[in-house]
Amino acid sequence: RMYAATQNARTQEALNGGSGQDNFRHQSAGFRIDSYRKDGSHWDASGDFYSVRANVLSMLEMPGMVFPNPDRETHDGATLRTRFETLLADGSNLQFQGAYAHSNISIGSTATDQRDTVDLDAQHRFKWGDRHEIVWGGDYRLTDDTMPIKQLLIMDQVSRRTVSYGLFGQDEIKLTDNWRLTLGLRADHNEFTGWEIQPDARFAWNLAHNHTLWGSLSKVARAPSRGDHGRSSEFVSGSYDLGYPYGTVPVVVHPYSQGDTSAELKAAQLGWRSQWIPTFSTDIVAFAHQYDGLPAYGTLTYSTAHAPAYVDAYIPVVATGSMKIHGLELSSEWRFAPKWRMQLAHTWRAVPASDLVDA
Repeated sequence: RMYAATQNARTQEALNGGSGQDNFRHQSAGFRIDSYRKDGSHWDASGDFYSVRANVLSMLEMPGMVFPNPDRETHDGATLRTRFETLLADGSNLQFQGAYAHSNISIGSTATDQRDTVDLDAQHRFKWGDRHEIVWGGDYRLTDDTMPIKQLLIMDQVSRRTVSYGLFGQDEIKLTDNWRLTLGLRADHNEFTGWEIQPDARFAWNLAHNHTLWGSLSKVARAPSRGDHGRSSEFVSGSYDLGYPYGTVPVVVHPYSQGDTSAELKAAQLGWRSQWIPTFSTDIVAFAHQYDGLPAYGTLTYSTAHAPAYVDAYIPVVATGSMKIHGLELSSEWRFAPKWRMQLAHTWRAVPASDLVDA
């Protein structure tokens, strides 16, 4: 199979008149090949190419200041993917995946990111006795990138190669005909924070053939990205009064991020899934999420080393932000005709005001 697509949008008028600076053009093309063998194995290969040209207008936010930043974005890239899956003699399933991606994104004088990534993944699924279905495997990622110094992006290393890898395992246990327990564990290693351990536990109770009560507890970690680690920038904003005889001088702002802490999510969910009639089903889920290690601005410090020409303001980005979210989600699906279906969903979500400030 092959495809090609293009999309163009003209600049819209701004609410206050003039140009909205939001025109863009997106072009892409790709292919996919599938092969099925007599022994039951299967492989596929696919690839995509894309090109984006757009005017962007972002709002740069710093403590006590917000200002517009119009620029031109170009984004070109290509991906290649392949996958092989086979059944072994004992009935287990073995799967290998590989991918290569090239990306080159440039936002005018603001930032440039040139990146090549290789991903490898393997997993093995098998049954152990009558009650256990186990999946285990590992993955590996190699990334080469270059981020030249730009107006709003200064990296401590312009070019860097990073490697990350991980192991994962999951056991779905049939406790009874109506009870299932799933236990999982993932361990990922990255160059910035080392090992991240992420456990997961889930249960499902079939109260009736059409009603299921389920719940889960999990912990997920987001390791710092290359852009989070060792990033800084500088720009002129505001003024500082040095007093007599110099008076008011410009301020050069220097936000910087060490990126040496992972963000973590601890999540608890409890849900009820019902199939009331063959054509109508509902899901209701209560959830509570705790986020820690979110980026937040640290203590602002000033330096007069370059006075009276200007004053430096240093703003560290630190992983001290936290946030709690809890709520309820309701969804339903109605298949009122063989070729038609209607879906409805609504979410009630609450975030404490103090957490919004911290995050």
